[in-house]
Amino acid sequence: MMNTPYVKEYDNFGNVKNPIKTGYFHNDQNRKERRKPLQKNRFFGNGKNFPLTVTPNAKYLRHIQIVSDKKIYKIKKILHYIER
Repeated sequence: MMNTPYVKEYDNFGNVKNPIKTGYFHNDQNRKERRKPLQKNRFFGNGKNFPLTVTPNAKYLRHIQIVSDKKIYKIKKILHYIER
């Protein structure tokens, strides 16, 4: 079955014969929600090109691990500090 566009039809008195009574509802995410995990969300701190945290005793590289469950569209971010 192909999609057919909605065409408004009128009766002899000028009333609409086929009004739209329901809307289109779906359970999928919209584009903004699907792309949200792909956006760059960095740790707060210095360095745009090289996310490095420096303390008096050591240097740490910041890394984000993304774990996703596609069945329920749940995304979890795990923040790691890797010693350099």
